[in-house]
Amino acid sequence: MEWIRRHKLSLAVGLAVSATISLGELLWARSVQTIPVEPWQLGALMLPWFTTAGTLLSLCYLLWFGQGGSSLLLWLGKVVFWSITAVFAVMFVVIYGSHVFGMF
Repeated sequence: MEWIRRHKLSLAVGLAVSATISLGELLWARSVQTIPVEPWQLGALMLPWFTTAGTLLSLCYLLWFGQGGSSLLLWLGKVVFWSITAVFAVMFVVIYGSHVFGMF
């Protein structure tokens, strides 16, 4: 939590940059239609999306749970947050592993 507080500005800038790159990739992909993509190129195309998710989740964690406290509702919120984060992490690993490395 303290690390997120100290690096809040760099996380916000990283979020803005990676979201802009992700949007640019999306608009580019719509205009190009179909081209052959190598696995490493697909991995490079997915990297801004991973960065966007990671920085957004970090900033959301600080916003939602930065005040502290020890109530049951706060604890349940943290459990839900980390459960959703784990689901997204597994989804990213499966998508990245199946499309880039052909693992799954």
